[in-house]
Amino acid sequence: MSALQEISAWSASLGSSWVRDALRRIVTGPEISETSLDELAALCKKPHGLSEVDVELVPLTADHLPAASVGGPVSLTALTHVSDVNALAPNETVPFGIVGLTVIYGDNGAGKSGYARILKRACRARGSGDPILANALSEQPAGTPTAKLKLTVAGVEKEHIWKDSTPGALEMTAISVFDTAAAQVYVADKTEVRYRPLGLDVLDKLANVCTRLKTRLESERARLQEHEATWPPLSKDTEAGRLLAGLTALTPRDQVDRLATLSDEEKRELTTLTDALARAKSENPTKRASDLKVKAARLRRLIEEMKEVATSLGSESSKRIAELRASASTATAAAAEAARGLSDQTVLAGIDSPAWGQMWQSARTYSDDHAYADHDFPHVGADAKCVLCQRKLDTASAERLSRLEELVRGEAQKAATATQHALDEAVRTCLSVVPGEKTRDALDDLAVLDQKVFNLATAFLGAAKESRATLLASNNGLAPLVVPAPVTDLESLATGIEAQAAEVMRAADPAGRKRAEVRYAELHGRNTLAGLRSQIHAEIDRRARINAYELCIKDTDTRAVTKLSTELTKKHVTDALTAAFDDELKKLGFTTLELELRSAGAQRGVPYHQVHLKHATKAQLPGVVSEGEGRCIALAAFLAEVRGAEYASAIVFDDPVSSLGHRWRTNVSRRLVEVSQSQQVIVFTHEMVFLAALLQEAERQGVECSAQTVTRGADALAGHVEAGLPWHGLSTLKRISALKQEWRLAEAVHKEHGQKVYERVATRLYADLRRTWERAVEEVLLNEVVLRFRQGIETNRLKKIGDITSDDLKAVEAGMTKCSKWEGGHDQALAVNEPVPEPSEVKADIETLERWVAVVRKRRNG
Repeated sequence: MSALQEISAWSASLGSSWVRDALRRIVTGPEISETSLDELAALCKKPHGLSEVDVELVPLTADHLPAASVGGPVSLTALTHVSDVNALAPNETVPFGIVGLTVIYGDNGAGKSGYARILKRACRARGSGDPILANALSEQPAGTPTAKLKLTVAGVEKEHIWKDSTPGALEMTAISVFDTAAAQVYVADKTEVRYRPLGLDVLDKLANVCTRLKTRLESERARLQEHEATWPPLSKDTEAGRLLAGLTALTPRDQVDRLATLSDEEKRELTTLTDALARAKSENPTKRASDLKVKAARLRRLIEEMKEVATSLGSESSKRIAELRASASTATAAAAEAARGLSDQTVLAGIDSPAWGQMWQSARTYSDDHAYADHDFPHVGADAKCVLCQRKLDTASAERLSRLEELVRGEAQKAATATQHALDEAVRTCLSVVPGEKTRDALDDLAVLDQKVFNLATAFLGAAKESRATLLASNNGLAPLVVPAPVTDLESLATGIEAQAAEVMRAADPAGRKRAEVRYAELHGRNTLAGLRSQIHAEIDRRARINAYELCIKDTDTRAVTKLSTELTKKHVTDALTAAFDDELKKLGFTTLELELRSAGAQRGVPYHQVHLKHATKAQLPGVVSEGEGRCIALAAFLAEVRGAEYASAIVFDDPVSSLGHRWRTNVSRRLVEVSQSQQVIVFTHEMVFLAALLQEAERQGVECSAQTVTRGADALAGHVEAGLPWHGLSTLKRISALKQEWRLAEAVHKEHGQKVYERVATRLYADLRRTWERAVEEVLLNEVVLRFRQGIETNRLKKIGDITSDDLKAVEAGMTKCSKWEGGHDQALAVNEPVPEPSEVKADIETLERWVAVVRKRRNG
């Protein structure tokens, strides 16, 4: 199973995690953009209720995996400085040989390091990258350092514009750069396994996405944390205080609402306690309680009076008086009518005398006992007879007898008298109550205690007085009392004052006061919560969101990614890397110490390795090895890591032999040339000895070598690029080839500009020709037994120099003598005035050297 397939299987175990969608994006796309990161953040937040947008999760599946690896080795073909890199001349191009070895030589200050810095920042390099500065001597404002890079990817030509501090092309990360800063990392620090088989880089990218997303989530959480609510100080001995002190995202809202809601009774109690405790500090509580009790008693009397007034002058009394008055009037009218009816018919005097009454009573007894025992007296029914005259009663007589009986009995009069008496009694009862007469002190207290209730009380008493006055002043009856008595308000006020008196008394007692203070603290705390309810709810929401962010951040943890990456790296990379390191140490000839490359764990999904001493586990490598040994070890680690790459892409070395002795220079030169046989190797150097060693190794191993020289120009700008190596780095044959090029230039100058300009060119040409004769003595005549840029003397070459003839010596002497004459180093006598040789003669002198070299080499090789 490939690494990608194992990653896909691991992804399937993550359920609905956002990581599955991130893996799909990484596998199918070039990079995770900020827009993609926004969507991944939404997917991460969604399960925790924080997402404000709805993004569908599309997990990684087998369909997303590439069928095979795509791409190929990456090689540099050219680097063009566009602008603003150090003092490099703009639009200068450094070409690179696609195969074999490319050497870029430059003296200090020539601009070599400027080109190396571009590659270090554009490609993959370890260590701290030196900042790229603009030309300090330029008066133009500095812009962004920019360069153009041409390369081939799997043989396909591409071109990229690089701008400093801007993400570059992904292909550039396949090119590795080694310099002094990178060397320090390989020896002193843990070094990440950068080159990985197809698939493991997916975990590196996933770890990077996790880190980016975690950073974003932590920033959002931090903004929430900045807005933490502050609360007024409340005692933690109260429910409200404990709630605020222990407020969390899980605090029930109904608990907040319950504590923050006070009933009317609790509000009054709080007011009472506030006043009682305040007065207890400044007044005599016993006297205060006594005063309050007196006020409460007065209010109670006022309440009783109002109840009595309401009963006496209320609607029921008004209704009763009206009814009694109507009854009395009716009864009086009936009595008068009865008397008036008899008076109209009576003819004999004394009808209302006792004698007549006695006679009437006798007639009643005779009727009840004898004549009409079964009928009430007088019997005036049909066929009835008068008990006095014994004659049958006619209608008029019957009516007359009935009226006489009614008159005798006095029922109408008695009814009139009784109803009038009841009416008089009811009126006396109403008038017996004088509103407000006995409770003036209570009204005075009320005016101070509660103005609203006072106004209600005075309005009621005023209306009652008007109602009583109306009844007293006229016979029209009692006007209804429509203004209600504020009995309920007065009772509530009286109850509150009584409670206040009780609290004052309790406050006077230490134990009671303590209880009052505890109760006050509880009610005060809850009352404070009432004003903070919305803020508390908002704070609960804020803390709930923070908790949700904690869960989201936990979902970005890279430990699982790191574990998987470590396992797969151990399986696919680490063992091979360790073996490659041992092999590179041997190829560099490092046998001083026994070293090993060990796994150093992983961080954020990226495995690391580190160089250790095999038998001194507590020793720190940088403190044990010399600077030169450290550079050699770093080169071995770097080359081992590069060998683990999927493709043999370009590798760049910037002064790789800094701090190395002659032996190490030779070993490094040999190894770099060996590597260049299988992949592009680019070397920047300012050391001529190292340059010579590279060239000799390339020639010995038959490796193609291209060379460029970087110089500082007459315009004071560095980085001017010239094809080939500097003159002192060229071999005899290459110098002869260069002399021919110079001769062609000299001939053209002679034709176009005349003798005077030509003389300066020809003089310089003879100086180069003289130096070529000197190099020919080293390389050809003395068979490279001694070379100025090579360490040691190769005595095995002495056997071939025994064929040196006098003609050889004459040829060298003649050539050197003529060159010395015209190189410009000697001033000629004025009398001589001999012109510089014509171009044809110069050409002949060059050909003389070329023929001599050919003769000697043919003789020795033949």
